[in-house]
Amino acid sequence: MKNKIKTIFIIVSIIFLVSCLIIYAARFIKYYKLEHPSIKKDDNLYKLVTLEKNITEIGDGLYKKDKDYIFKGKNINNYVLYSGLLWRVVGTDNKNVRMVRDSNDTILVYGINTNYNNSYVSKWLENYYNNLSNKDIIVPSNICINKVFSEDINCTEKAEKNIGILSASDYIDAGAEYSYLNNNSYFWLSNIDTKNNAWYVYNKGKLNSVVSSGEVYYPYGIRALITVKGDTKVMSGDGSKEKPYNLDTITSNMLKDKYIGSYITYSNYNWQIIEKTDEYVKVAMDGVIKVDNKDYETSYGSSNSINLNNGIGKYLNEDFYNSLDNKELIIKHDFYNGIYSKKTNYNYTSINSSKVNLYVGLMNIGDLFINTVDNYYMMTRASDIDNTIYELDKNKAYVGSVSDTNKVRPVIYLKPDIVIESGTGLKTDPYMVK
Repeated sequence: MKNKIKTIFIIVSIIFLVSCLIIYAARFIKYYKLEHPSIKKDDNLYKLVTLEKNITEIGDGLYKKDKDYIFKGKNINNYVLYSGLLWRVVGTDNKNVRMVRDSNDTILVYGINTNYNNSYVSKWLENYYNNLSNKDIIVPSNICINKVFSEDINCTEKAEKNIGILSASDYIDAGAEYSYLNNNSYFWLSNIDTKNNAWYVYNKGKLNSVVSSGEVYYPYGIRALITVKGDTKVMSGDGSKEKPYNLDTITSNMLKDKYIGSYITYSNYNWQIIEKTDEYVKVAMDGVIKVDNKDYETSYGSSNSINLNNGIGKYLNEDFYNSLDNKELIIKHDFYNGIYSKKTNYNYTSINSSKVNLYVGLMNIGDLFINTVDNYYMMTRASDIDNTIYELDKNKAYVGSVSDTNKVRPVIYLKPDIVIESGTGLKTDPYMVK
């Protein structure tokens, strides 16, 4: 009798344990799938962004706002890979998805006593838009352009644009300095204050509208914002930074067909594509020149007009150029070095008024990704009568002296028909060029 009871107890215990195991295993699988959803054939960007796991009423996450959603907070998996660039989802708009660049695209003066529609930021973005791939998935964005008082962030006036930037209300709604939008850099917002000065976010994450000191105006960052069709197919990814929602498709194996922003390895240096046409692919070093494993530093030269006879121009086009492998891949090309100042009304196209033909040059105000490297000389001149030259730290450009000692970030033009040997174009896995 005792043995029978013991047997029954063992059987009941086994059934209980197995039942518990099944229940907890099912729960584990359920919640794992919620946190790590697999991409299905019919999954689109809106559907994945608005997954139940993202929606919350407290803390970091996706919040309901009227008929749409917005992301709020700091630690959020809202990353998207589009046109070779990393973006963050701001929220939804009529079941489409608004997203902004994760980092600054360039640095410019906003404009002088002007609104967003007439700003250099808006003009520069129109050209940037033309460099994006697969633009069929983009729909116009409503950019908030009204004047904003410090205590009033409501959007009362909008402009419909294919591409724009964040507004003050976008930034504050997301949590301002306590949000994912605070990337510890300076960047412009689309609103102006009562004195027609543009608002911007500075590196502490706060808002300000002090845009100048006397005749000197400050160049700050531009972060492009676009709206993508909600039914855009997602190829892969889970929204994390390591595995962003990927909207890109595979391109050909020619350098000219790779995305702006892609990384390549050439002559043992890593470079980033900053411009391309059918005639060339312009790349900037992802870093600065090193000699004996130390950052090479030098003064600019005898004047602020780069040349082949002395200083940084001579070094780049002799010592550095001769150290490169397969120099037949490089195209000698015009590099612009015009003046960018109040004298030219801070019109960034005025830089094109002067040029020099080189194998190796430097970055200019308005070039893509100029702020991804810290402390280096640029080609842009601040004046035609003194020895001032623009220099750049990671947050902003400033006017320095040609006698300063600074790092060197070279720029070259490569032939467009170079065949890529391997790599995916990511910073961690650049395309390999011999």
